[in-house]
Amino acid sequence: MGETKADGKRVKTFAHFPGIAGAFVRVTMHNFMCHSNCEVELGPRINYITGENGSGKSAILTALSVALGAKMRSVGRSSSKSFNGMIKSGSTQAKITVVISNDGPDAFKPESYGKAIVVEKTLNGAGANVLRLKSARGDIVGTKMEELHKLTDHFCVDVDNPITVMTQDMAKKFLHSGDDTKKYQFFVQATLLESLQQQQTMAKNNLKDARETLQEHLESIPRVRSEVEELEHELNTFERIRELREKATNITARIAWSKVYDKEMEIKETEDKVKKNQALVREATEKLAEIEQQKEASSGENEALAAEYAEFEKQLQDLQKQRHQVEMDYREAGRRLQSADTDKLTEETSLKKLTKKISDVESKIQRTLDAQRGERTETDRRLQVLNDTLIAAKQAVTQCNGDIEGYKHALDEKERAQRNFFGMKKSTENDINEIRKQVSTLKQTSTNRLVLYGQHIPRLCDALQQRQGEFSLPPIGPIGAHVTLKDQKWIAPVEESLGAGIGTFLVASSHDMDKLRKLSRECGVNNLSIALVNFNRGRYEIPAERVPNKDEFTTVASVLDFKHDAVFNFLVDSAAIERTVLMTDENAAQSMFRSGAARAKQVANVFTQNRKVFMSGKTVRNEAFRNMDRARRLGADPKAQIVELQKAITQKQATAREYSNDEVSAMKAVKEIRDMLKKKEAEYSKLEQKVLAATNQLQQAKLEAEDTNDTGVDVSTLQEELDNLNAEASKHRTALSEAETNYTRMKETYDVAKSAVDETVSLADAYKSKAQHHAKKMQTLEAKLQKVDKLIATCKKDIECGTLVVQHDEEQIKLLTVTCEEMADRFTKNFCDREIAEEAGDITMGEEALLRMLESTKTIMKKEESRHKRPYEEVSDELSEKRRKLMKLERGTETSEKIINKLRKGLKKRKAAVQEKATETAKNVSHRFNWHMQRKGHAGQINVDYSTMKLTIKVTDSAKTKAITDTRAMSGGERSYSTLAFNLALGDESDSPFRAMDEFDVFMDAVNRRISIETLLDFARNTHFDKQFLFITPQDISAVDAQADDIKIQRMRAARPA
Repeated sequence: MGETKADGKRVKTFAHFPGIAGAFVRVTMHNFMCHSNCEVELGPRINYITGENGSGKSAILTALSVALGAKMRSVGRSSSKSFNGMIKSGSTQAKITVVISNDGPDAFKPESYGKAIVVEKTLNGAGANVLRLKSARGDIVGTKMEELHKLTDHFCVDVDNPITVMTQDMAKKFLHSGDDTKKYQFFVQATLLESLQQQQTMAKNNLKDARETLQEHLESIPRVRSEVEELEHELNTFERIRELREKATNITARIAWSKVYDKEMEIKETEDKVKKNQALVREATEKLAEIEQQKEASSGENEALAAEYAEFEKQLQDLQKQRHQVEMDYREAGRRLQSADTDKLTEETSLKKLTKKISDVESKIQRTLDAQRGERTETDRRLQVLNDTLIAAKQAVTQCNGDIEGYKHALDEKERAQRNFFGMKKSTENDINEIRKQVSTLKQTSTNRLVLYGQHIPRLCDALQQRQGEFSLPPIGPIGAHVTLKDQKWIAPVEESLGAGIGTFLVASSHDMDKLRKLSRECGVNNLSIALVNFNRGRYEIPAERVPNKDEFTTVASVLDFKHDAVFNFLVDSAAIERTVLMTDENAAQSMFRSGAARAKQVANVFTQNRKVFMSGKTVRNEAFRNMDRARRLGADPKAQIVELQKAITQKQATAREYSNDEVSAMKAVKEIRDMLKKKEAEYSKLEQKVLAATNQLQQAKLEAEDTNDTGVDVSTLQEELDNLNAEASKHRTALSEAETNYTRMKETYDVAKSAVDETVSLADAYKSKAQHHAKKMQTLEAKLQKVDKLIATCKKDIECGTLVVQHDEEQIKLLTVTCEEMADRFTKNFCDREIAEEAGDITMGEEALLRMLESTKTIMKKEESRHKRPYEEVSDELSEKRRKLMKLERGTETSEKIINKLRKGLKKRKAAVQEKATETAKNVSHRFNWHMQRKGHAGQINVDYSTMKLTIKVTDSAKTKAITDTRAMSGGERSYSTLAFNLALGDESDSPFRAMDEFDVFMDAVNRRISIETLLDFARNTHFDKQFLFITPQDISAVDAQADDIKIQRMRAARPA
């Protein structure tokens, strides 16, 4: 036993011989024959087992034979008729375990058994014997004899063959037997010729059985044929029933063909529907032509009005410029007049104030002279100081409050700037991520450009390719894959003009649309853009006057090549590519729309390299492209696009860093402003407290001084002030006179400017009125044109839908026609031709009426059948069964004759092969027997007579002149050696990897034993060097080299007392 690791645990395994399969490693016996417990370890090559008689040597060989499934007659060691007699006396159970090496290329099921096979057989005295086949780890693999037979067949081990296992009983019988017949039996059994003979006998028996079966069939055919004729006669008596049955068959055929008639009616109705829809399509086409003529007339009128309107607009613009200058002059005159008026009023007001002051001073001088003179008290001065303090405190509060409001405003601005910088940074980062996705997509285009239209679009296109037979017409898409851009410089504006339509799929019917939408969802594409178009219509023929002049403008349609007309038509309808112009000058495009030239020149939109210019109502719109930094699906060079996108990523990364720095700066500024605001608010609180304190002090001082009188003033000072006021009043009177003169002059200039403005406004209103009148007319015509466009679209849709309905109905007619033809073919095959069914009756009656007729016929037929002893079906079924039986017998006879011929030929070949093999085997055995006998100086010959089943051994001694044919006439040693030579000669005919001989040297003297041992060793080493040998003898084997690497000698101890 050895140990191996499995899942971290040590598991015991049985030993084996490395690289050897089929050799016995160990034999263990428990309560078997004379052994209570015995274990014998064998070597992979030559094994000698010696010991006294009765030591249980032969029991080892018997145990091997029993474990490997030998028959009882081959073992011959039990006194009873079963293996249970081998159980040791006093025991109820015996157990044999044989370990077989299973390593190397010839291993048997190594995946199940591993490197060793354990055969365990338990003999039960009172029950069935138990067989277990185990793996090297001890797991049970099989318990059936079939598995054991597979094992022995794989290793070519036949323990019933006397050459494989030569027991001592067989050796003694052979030595003492003079019966040539038994020798022959031994010979054919050992050389497996007996098995070939048995197979040949089985083949003869099979041939005999086949001949007897053929004879039985030949005898049965006339009887069965007679029974068929009688049943056919009985069936002919059912004439009335046959007529009814024929009628029922005809009605069944009429029912079938009535279904064909119904299908034909359905086809006719569908054809009428197609004709009606075709007429509607023609009417819609005629109506479309009429409406298009109306549109053309309205468009001409609208163009004329637009030209007049443009002229009015131009004149109005000129007047607007003139009016602007006049109004500026008018406003300037008004401003000057207002200034002059203000100056006049200012002087008048100043003069009035001075006059009043002069009067007040004069009165004050008078009062002062009359009043009691006195000095200013300390209270007045204190009130003045307190009042100044309060004013200063209030001014400080106002100033501080203004600073706080300024800080708050600055804080809002900075916080708003911080949010803006953060938003712009995130937007830029999102743009970078999106561009990286576009770069990744472009890199994948090396294997499949369809990834530009979506990650799952290649899978969808592959599925469409495989399942296009499910659609009425194969869908086309995506659109971008079916157009080619001629000039790559227009790639950005062209893709922007096509918009989402570049990824649209086109289908020919609503059924195809539903099918494609379902398939797209299966492929992981949700919300696939699908459009229904007419695949059978050719490319639109657009009149030259309806599109921009190709010599003046480059349109989107002119820079694209289209693989399918349906793609061109779809882009004309959805994106107006025939009227979408590509330009490089943005200002020129805007001027063209402002002047109205775009409408006159049939220009719908203008796309520059990065902007779209178009008319929205009466406003010219100029919009930037939404997705400038994206993978272009019409691009011819993905690598160049990748380089450009990488540059865009670098630029946006720099922009994102700038936004991030600006955000950080704004955050710092916010923090600083908040700190300053906090300080100012604290300062404001303190200043408010100061204002409150100053107010309280001032009020208290006023209460104390309410009884205090005013002090007098100096009269000379008042007189001086009066003189100054009179001088100033004189100056203001002079200035007032000048202001009045200037006002009069400005009033005249203002009136002249006002007249010019009124005249310009009047003229502009006249032009504006005319322009509005034309605009209303144009608006009416525009509404009419829009209505006409809707009618045209409706007509086109009606035509398209009608065409699709016609196509669908025509396809339905084809399907119905095919179905009708298939039904007709099937009914013709299963029932009858249509003409026959129509001759049998009306097929237009309807299926229900024909079914009632069929049921009535079947009822009458049952009544007729009740008059007979047996029903028609029973007779018919029996007749059919007899006919099948007769046909089977006739075919079986033919088949049996062929089989017999094959068996006869095969048997003949097998007989010749067996005879050839037998002759060759006899010669080879005789030759080898002679070779082995010559080692003793004798000559030997084997004669096999297969006809009399006898074998004769002929031995000639070199010292004798007469040959010996009866082994009983030989000495014991000569008989033993002759037997050994005969066994060795037969051994070359066996492929077994194992050979065992028990008491091979019985009755030999020392010389013969030595020669026999040398012969055996030479046989084992030179001739069969890849086999395992087991030699059992009670004799002296000192002549054997026990130290040899390929020899293992074991001596058995006595199993019981001598």
